[in-house]
Amino acid sequence: MNSKKLVFSIKQLIRPGVADRYGKLVSDQYLSEDELAIINWGKRKKLLQHAFENVPYYALKLREAGLHPQDIKTEEDWSRLPILSKEQIRNNFNSLLATNVSKRYLRVVTTGGSTGQPLKLCHDSRFPIETIGWRMLSWWGVNPADDAAYCWRIIRKRWWSKALNILMWWPTRRIWFDASMMSDASAKIFIEKFNSLQPVFFQGYTGSIDFLAQYILNNNLSVHSPKCVWGTSSPISAAQRSNIEKAFSAPLYDQYGCSEMHWLAGQCREKKGLHFFSDVRHIEFVNDKGSVLPLHETGNVVITDLENYGFPLIRYQNGDMGSFLSEKCACGVNLPLISPIKGRITDHIRTPSGGAVGGDYITTLFDDFSDAVSSFQLRQAADYSVVLFAVPSGDLSASKVAIEKVMQALKNKTGGDVTINYALVDEIKSDRGKTQFVISEIK
Repeated sequence: MNSKKLVFSIKQLIRPGVADRYGKLVSDQYLSEDELAIINWGKRKKLLQHAFENVPYYALKLREAGLHPQDIKTEEDWSRLPILSKEQIRNNFNSLLATNVSKRYLRVVTTGGSTGQPLKLCHDSRFPIETIGWRMLSWWGVNPADDAAYCWRIIRKRWWSKALNILMWWPTRRIWFDASMMSDASAKIFIEKFNSLQPVFFQGYTGSIDFLAQYILNNNLSVHSPKCVWGTSSPISAAQRSNIEKAFSAPLYDQYGCSEMHWLAGQCREKKGLHFFSDVRHIEFVNDKGSVLPLHETGNVVITDLENYGFPLIRYQNGDMGSFLSEKCACGVNLPLISPIKGRITDHIRTPSGGAVGGDYITTLFDDFSDAVSSFQLRQAADYSVVLFAVPSGDLSASKVAIEKVMQALKNKTGGDVTINYALVDEIKSDRGKTQFVISEIK
């Protein structure tokens, strides 16, 4: 073990429970299909009983459905449980909080999501969620202590938070590319840093990594080849995979998660689908009537977080689409396979000067105003002008104030090059329940 990995292990694994959790995740992935199913079912039953006893929302919903946790004995019984929607979370935030879990363990999360519907919920910080990612990294032959490059929206932290973060990761070196505003100039600076650092792996939003790949290929640049590139936040098209792997001379792996529930599935080196993390998550695919679909049939994603007891999400429909695969993976990991997820659609807002505001950043526009609008969508015309369509929620004047702040943030990101207006609407149409987040006539 080199010095970086040793220091990382000492700092991370001495945290209470982290070493045990990580060790169990590593061993669980090699269990048989039946053994993994037993773990998954046991966790679902335990979570449901807890929710019935300690979470007002589930106690009410189960009683309304004439159900009791003891009635849930088979998968068919489980499918009778009510599906949780984004709207229900928005309308029942307080009653979804577990009464027996201290709020000091809850981390509030707000997300725009790829559907353009702002949402606020809580993660349970008692589970060291990063250990799921460490396990996935091991599939690619990399380690969380390795030097790395990242491509996502940069959240400006206070100085003490930045210092603490640097201390936590030292001596690992990391660099970032700001996906919220991309340009040839920022790409040039980042590639120079990338070549200087020579990161072992590169992780970020697929669309933003593709932007960098196009810049590299268009300018015939020579770039350091990491062990792997790790894409997330949106589906990977064949064209994107080709561009990214050619630009970085490295394999591109897909990882699936959402802000509501991180770490749902990831690709191994075989790339025959994505292994879903059935020992800590439960995934179902259902039709529009809520019926569970068989293998290979594409349906709506319904997920359950088996580790969040503070704010349980049981049978939550997140707006994505996918299917189970029947194949067994040759990599040795026995976690079940799912198809690449469909339906998460993001685009960029372009500027006349060639810059771009990343669609992955745009999904976060209302993170600080999750109660101000129920949904929103940006449309960019061929003349670069943008209209923000928003469905106001709650107090109209408060919604307008929030929208004005969001518009100002967009204007700042585009450097004033783009005309931006907004329109209040009653509804934003969706395609099979999925709202296209950004619609642009600029290709």
